[in-house]
Amino acid sequence: MNYNLTMKLLGYYTGENQFMKPETRFPEEAVVLAELFKKTFDATFTLDVLASIEEKQFIEDFSGNTVFILRDYDGDLYAYYPFEGKARLSGVNYRKNTIKYVPRYMGAWFTLGSKIEFLDKNTVRNRPERLVPEENHDDYGFMDWVKGIFK
Repeated sequence: MNYNLTMKLLGYYTGENQFMKPETRFPEEAVVLAELFKKTFDATFTLDVLASIEEKQFIEDFSGNTVFILRDYDGDLYAYYPFEGKARLSGVNYRKNTIKYVPRYMGAWFTLGSKIEFLDKNTVRNRPERLVPEENHDDYGFMDWVKGIFK
């Protein structure tokens, strides 16, 4: 396996009863991944960094029983469970309506094993803006055209 991956932290699951099934398909690779994830998390989430994070819920969840979901540049998903020092690379999935997403500025791409350099909080928006405001569609006759189709 190529461990020179470009990755992004997507979100996490947390809770008292949170667990992660062990990797059964690629157990040796999972051990190496766990070490590289640990290296990344240790370099990124130092005590100073954790103290500077404004999202207190993330801080509580981070130090709890949490499984983190990551994605590589090719779209493959990985899981890291720091509580037990385990990683998973097969059969990883998440549900958009139940995962807790990390703050957007933490979603920077990084090289596996290296520190995540957070994005500037002032330039990251919480939601993407619409390219064309909805009211502008009427100016172009778009809504009239759509209404005409579905009469």
